[in-house]
Amino acid sequence: YLGIIAGRSDLVLYFQGGAWMIELKDYRGTQKPAQKKWADLIRKQGFEYVIIRSKDEFMEYVKMIIGY
Repeated sequence: YLGIIAGRSDLVLYFQGGAWMIELKDYRGTQKPAQKKWADLIRKQGFEYVIIRSKDEFMEYVKMIIGY
């Protein structure tokens, strides 16, 4: 068994009182049902949940959050 909770995002970025849930997938990857359920729960709580599909996309996303 891997992970803490089924469907939980791969990464969580905490910064200046905020939290961003990040799921890592390649270009062919799709969410499993538990991941979709987690994403819905997170969004209903007012947090952002994103799927990132490349290193460059990840770097741009983090830069946007930290205001780089």
